[in-house]
Amino acid sequence: MMPRQGHSAEQQWHQMFTHGLSFYMPKSSALGRTAQFFVKCTGVLIDYNYVVVAAHCVHWSPLQTQICLGDDPGFQLVVKNQLKVFYGSNDITRANVVAVSKISVPSFFDYDKPEPRENDIAVIKLQHRLTIDRDFVVPICLLNNPTFLQGQTVTAVGRALADPTSFFGMSGDDLNHLNEIQTEVVSNSYCQRLYSDLRMSYNKSSMICGGVSKKGVLKGDCGGPLQVEKNGVYYLIGLTITSFSAVEYRDIMPDAFTKVSQHCPFIAAHTQNKVHCLTNEYSVEELQNCTKFYDKILFEKYQKTCLFTDFVDGSTKNLCRYP
Repeated sequence: MMPRQGHSAEQQWHQMFTHGLSFYMPKSSALGRTAQFFVKCTGVLIDYNYVVVAAHCVHWSPLQTQICLGDDPGFQLVVKNQLKVFYGSNDITRANVVAVSKISVPSFFDYDKPEPRENDIAVIKLQHRLTIDRDFVVPICLLNNPTFLQGQTVTAVGRALADPTSFFGMSGDDLNHLNEIQTEVVSNSYCQRLYSDLRMSYNKSSMICGGVSKKGVLKGDCGGPLQVEKNGVYYLIGLTITSFSAVEYRDIMPDAFTKVSQHCPFIAAHTQNKVHCLTNEYSVEELQNCTKFYDKILFEKYQKTCLFTDFVDGSTKNLCRYP
């Protein structure tokens, strides 16, 4: 994502970056050589057991040798044991890794169509459940009918795989970090006209359009969250599904995002009804009640983890302050 702005996950782990994850999958290699792993896409945590990402991120083409031999089945869904999810840190070199137990893609998603593609969303079930205290992650909220207006500021997150020599000036070190940009929602009608003029499809009922000049997503950002913040809570409204890396498009093409609210039934069905879209945003009163409850949990956890009773003299010691 270019240009890089904002703070690192280590500085704001309790905020937006805890939602972002990175996906690794095998890269096709020559015969007789072991496949190398590389960052494929960015994803977003919607539950401690589930992640959503763009569907095209979990597809890959067969080896060139297969095509040469006449066996070209088209783009294939990644086998679950070929996919790795990196989480817990903005820095990929310090992140933890979790395997995948299931990948779900809408049956009507068609990878062979040019981007932006309809129904470009996938639900991934993690092999084990993550936790906020151990893994430093927290799921993002989903909305059934989000309200956002043309010109509204939103945040996109991703790990761009750009050429370090590109005119955006991205360094090799940046490839190891999630980045964020503040961008704006663009009129759907405008985007539909622009995409049509370039003979590209754009469905304004199932997509969101956003972006400003020389700010946008690149390869590696796809699948990452487009999110809005209200009263300290982040809501997922879109998934990145375009990455116009060609210089001639970067300055003129707004980015397209899958409108997540259009896929609430799909998400619920493929998370065993554990993840549902909220009917509306949390009110200030609800958040205040939640804060009181959360503060109580934190205090109980502090007592559990920091206070220790000495079995010899029966005294209580504070291990956090006096180890």
